[in-house]
Amino acid sequence: MEEETVCAVALSNMNESTEQENKQQHIMETTNDNHEMEQPDTLGLIKQTLKNMGCQPEIDEEENVIVKYQGETFQMMVGGKFVLVWDTFWFTVQSDHSDMPIIEAINVTNFRFGPTLVISAPDKEGNVHIHSRRDFLFHSAIPDITDYLQFMLNSFFEVKQRFQDNLRKLKID
Repeated sequence: MEEETVCAVALSNMNESTEQENKQQHIMETTNDNHEMEQPDTLGLIKQTLKNMGCQPEIDEEENVIVKYQGETFQMMVGGKFVLVWDTFWFTVQSDHSDMPIIEAINVTNFRFGPTLVISAPDKEGNVHIHSRRDFLFHSAIPDITDYLQFMLNSFFEVKQRFQDNLRKLKID
């Protein structure tokens, strides 16, 4: 009789274990299916938000968003829930213009402000160009997403002003 009880308990444990494994497998499959379904349409969201701001976004062959905002052209690269925004070629100077402390002004500005300033290597005419870039989270769960995007884009104008101010201060000193 004791053997029957032990066998019944063992069989019951095996069934419970198999049921538990099946439940875990089902949860894993459901989670994977939901995860795939939850991938955000960040490209669609950024396009719609820009349209809500009165902009006319265009999509290039690499699926980057090109948009004019307050007279400036921005390029936006979307990846997952993040957006990388570039504002390119907004400041140019001859690379042999040694009396301009460009690098120091860039470093001071980068240390104290949001978008990052990037300087290019001299082109064939000897010009160096300054660009700015910023990456940020962009998801439908962000409250007031239109205001959020306007803030992010407006920060590019602010960083330009800060750079110009820092450059002036360094030239005067």
